Amino acid sequence: MELELHSTYSGPIVDGYGENYITISGKRVKNTFLLFPDKLHEIKSESDDAIINIVKEYKNKIDLLLYGFSSQNLNKDVLNKIKNIKLSVEVMNNLAACRTWSVLVGEGRAVGALIFIK
Repeated sequence: MELELHSTYSGPIVDGYGENYITISGKRVKNTFLLFPDKLHEIKSESDDAIINIVKEYKNKIDLLLYGFSSQNLNKDVLNKIKNIKLSVEVMNNLAACRTWSVLVGEGRAVGALIFIK
């Protein structure tokens, strides 16, 4: 049996990842970022308010937010603020979040991802 995937998705794609970086549509990202089906938002300032404001902007456009972190940077304050705005959140490590993102957007799901690189 031969399978072919014909995706109509044209938004940001996770191309790869390594220690302290993730490649999104050919661009190596080394800072915290928010990824949505139509846009990549790099967070230069690690400001909780900047993150929450962007999440609020997309709250009604997504069904789920993947929260990715490395072993040393789970930001419980941001996680609690996201939960307080009544958005479903799944917490996992960065690599699992990248793989899950790829599967879900490939299925056409309305999903976002918040990835803390450092």
